[in-house]
Amino acid sequence: MLGIDLGPHRISTGVVDAAGVELATARRMVRRRGAEPLLRVVEEAVDEVLSSAHVPLGEVAIAVVGTPGIVDPHSGSVSYAPSLPGWAGTDVAGRLPLELSCPVLVENDANLAALAVAESQGCEGTVLAIQWGERLGAGLTISGRLHRGTGAAGEIGFIRHGNAPRESDGRGPLEASIGAEAIVTRARAAVGDAREGAERLFPDAAAVFSAAADGRAEALQVVRDVARELSEALAPALLVLCPDAVIVSGGVARAGSVLLDAMRSALDELTLIPARVEISTLAETATLKGALRLGLDEVWQRSLDDSIPGRGQDGRPRHT
Repeated sequence: MLGIDLGPHRISTGVVDAAGVELATARRMVRRRGAEPLLRVVEEAVDEVLSSAHVPLGEVAIAVVGTPGIVDPHSGSVSYAPSLPGWAGTDVAGRLPLELSCPVLVENDANLAALAVAESQGCEGTVLAIQWGERLGAGLTISGRLHRGTGAAGEIGFIRHGNAPRESDGRGPLEASIGAEAIVTRARAAVGDAREGAERLFPDAAAVFSAAADGRAEALQVVRDVARELSEALAPALLVLCPDAVIVSGGVARAGSVLLDAMRSALDELTLIPARVEISTLAETATLKGALRLGLDEVWQRSLDDSIPGRGQDGRPRHT
């Protein structure tokens, strides 16, 4: 099984065998924007990981691609991907290496991360898994299965909260307000220092989280503010779903206990039965692990279908 986590800055690939044992992983940075440069890096990353695993293309039973954007649950086509210019409308499955003749599934990256996160945390029932970094999204699993709705379930970055604009440079209003870039901007503004000094103090979101962990007041307040804002935006959905757990992964999860404490405090006020709130231990590997998990499940399900008379290739949807 081949897994591909496709992002605007990095391509991660992995291979597991039929028992789920990891054979190899590879990572390549994306230096140029656009669909064609991205596809070339994908091909290089696939070649590298299969070579490292000593697996010929012909032995790959299935490939699962995790991509940003809205993915049609039936065709696997990407209809909206603002973080990847020129990517919407790309035939992802058809553009993978031509020698790869196995079935290819295309899935939203946050959905795949949700599968991996729910499994790794040992969460059953209903789980809302939040991917919080430069972008903001989520996946929802119910009893271990993805809930996609009509194809865009989990797009929490597009929640319009407070007086936020409807959209900013392709970003939804909530992710424009509390994504990693916004966190850095808030922290720099909070110190009230000269511009150059603020940039040295908080070069990126990780520096803000480190400062918060060390007890720096401005950084602590920023983390608490964005945690409160996310909690207020999510509260109506949590009241509807009443999930068993809310799990945060992605770069912002590095804020750790400061973020958790602020979210728990806010949700205690905003919901009737506060969900269990946790930080995922998978960090940036969640989408790739979810892709490999989905591929493994699909191969075994197809094998089972083919062993039952009358089910075979037409017995069930293949994009699951």
